[in-house]
Amino acid sequence: MRKCILYGIIFILITGNINGNIPFYSPPGDTTRQQADSIMRKIHLKAFRESDSGRYEKAEILYREVVRLKETYAADDTSRLANVYGNYATLLNKVWKYDESIFYCDRALELANKSDLDEYRNLLIKKGNLLLLIKDYSS
Repeated sequence: MRKCILYGIIFILITGNINGNIPFYSPPGDTTRQQADSIMRKIHLKAFRESDSGRYEKAEILYREVVRLKETYAADDTSRLANVYGNYATLLNKVWKYDESIFYCDRALELANKSDLDEYRNLLIKKGNLLLLIKDYSS
């Protein structure tokens, strides 16, 4: 019964509801960590696809939700949380929300695995580009 409900919720999250709105979701208390991770990955992937397709409003709603879920249910998974923050910062940059984008870029840099030089370097480049856009040359 729980699997049926969980699959129904995942289906609604992936397809959206009848009105096209994205429902907010909190995994039930008995959801396993693996199930919660699966739900968050699917929302993150949908947000990435919406952003890639130019549907920035939908993508922003989805990214806000995946950030909320990650911070609530998987805050200890810092590398994935840093990835979500980095992708969200990229979206915010696309919609000219530079201050908020820099905020999430900084959060991603704080959590990023400094031993993964590619990831860390990409985040630094992303932040540098944002600072150039807002003409904060001294930073």
